[in-house]
Amino acid sequence: MSNFELKNKSGFIFKNEYKKEDKHPEYKGQIKWDDQLIDIALFVKEKNGKKYFGVALNEPYEKNDLPESKVDQETDDLPF
Repeated sequence: MSNFELKNKSGFIFKNEYKKEDKHPEYKGQIKWDDQLIDIALFVKEKNGKKYFGVALNEPYEKNDLPESKVDQETDDLPF
């Protein structure tokens, strides 16, 4: 997600420039905890007239984690 070198127990958060729907977080970033990277998302919420942040933590998104497409699976069996 980033080109930043994080020290353990530190992180960063940026405004989410890709927010298109209400379910998308207003801010996104990463933290490093026990030498493991964790994606962090912050959602601006309101209850009883008071604003607060909702927080979601996830394993870092990896493009390589996506399942193979059917095209890739079908072409692997071609004899040439």
